[in-house]
Amino acid sequence: MSWKKTVHAYKPDGTPVFNLSKSEAKKAGLFLSVSEILSIEAKPGLEIWKINEHIKMAAKTPRLPDETDANYIRRVKANTWKATSGASTLGTEVHDAIEQELAGERALEDIDSELRKYVIPAKRYFEEKGFEILDLEKVVVSPHGYAGTMDCAARAKGGQLFTLDWKTTKTKGRYGLPYQNQPEQVSSYAAAYYGAERVEAGEIWGANAYLSTDEVDSDGNAKFKVISYPPEELAKHWETFKCILELWMRREKYDPRKGGKQ
Repeated sequence: MSWKKTVHAYKPDGTPVFNLSKSEAKKAGLFLSVSEILSIEAKPGLEIWKINEHIKMAAKTPRLPDETDANYIRRVKANTWKATSGASTLGTEVHDAIEQELAGERALEDIDSELRKYVIPAKRYFEEKGFEILDLEKVVVSPHGYAGTMDCAARAKGGQLFTLDWKTTKTKGRYGLPYQNQPEQVSSYAAAYYGAERVEAGEIWGANAYLSTDEVDSDGNAKFKVISYPPEELAKHWETFKCILELWMRREKYDPRKGGKQ
């Protein structure tokens, strides 16, 4: 079976469809994910990492007799994506474990011991802040023409509404959080969930919560860092996201709100 790169897409009612290529998703008139839309922007650091991973995989992948350049390159790329999917899998497992604990679906002691070091800081943060959870892992479909799965919407003790997105990341020797486009991602979820007009009016906060995959604190839990986006800042990130969305739609010649045509 040939390998196919798929995208995260959603039906207008929010039903996820994750087994289609981008062209197939567009043909079906689906709403593409926020991450797919943000991918139109060049990310130099990420591109360098991809090139390095492909080079390392090429060194491990013997070329087959009479294999064409195109087939060999395609096979190396496929092997790279398969080999690097572990980080994505861990991120998904951490997200799921945090959601289940915060939602009261699983007690901390029932969560896999390898995942507890990520769940404990997240649980402690929410308890210390006294947040009221409004939604977890909520699919949002925006009238602006995109969709996605929001990690968390909550209300602070002072009544402030916010959207939070969990991120697992290697932090050793890394600086400059948040990474490119992450504030825009949060703003897009906030606008889809609370309404763009409320974000633009400066009523909604946003945050990224980072869980380190390579550094632990004195208790052996993942190092934890939260970066907040005050309402005025979140509104600016939303304006930036709208510009990226418009560029994406023009480049792709696709708008799910118009029967797939831009």
